[in-house]
Amino acid sequence: MAFINKNSKSENTHALASIITPGTKIKGEINCESDTHINGEFDGTMITSAEVVIGKTGYVTGELKAARLIVAGEFKGQYRGDFIDILPGGKVFGEIHVKNIIIEPGGIFEGESKIIREDEVLKLESTSKVVNEKSASDKK
Repeated sequence: MAFINKNSKSENTHALASIITPGTKIKGEINCESDTHINGEFDGTMITSAEVVIGKTGYVTGELKAARLIVAGEFKGQYRGDFIDILPGGKVFGEIHVKNIIIEPGGIFEGESKIIREDEVLKLESTSKVVNEKSASDKK
């Protein structure tokens, strides 16, 4: 028997995760507040206030705005956020704007990088909130 706290969902939205499994291909726009794990393919724009993990079998192209990006697979495009970690075997091609970057031994980065200041990160957060609010109002 499980007891569910009615308030637990609002207190910890990062406990949930969206997963794109191997063999799945998605093209378009994703706006979410939960962590996202990509083991399939995604082409488009993704905006989230949480963490995105591109797994070993994951392949992402396009524009990505997230708090954190962890790459074990491959990413091509533009990323803007607080943090990027390119794991061994991970490949990033393109342009990144981050506060912190880690490229582990065996990780590949080819492109341009810019270290951003705190006030630029706040612009990202407010842009993400506006997009999420607009997306919610469009559904009504």
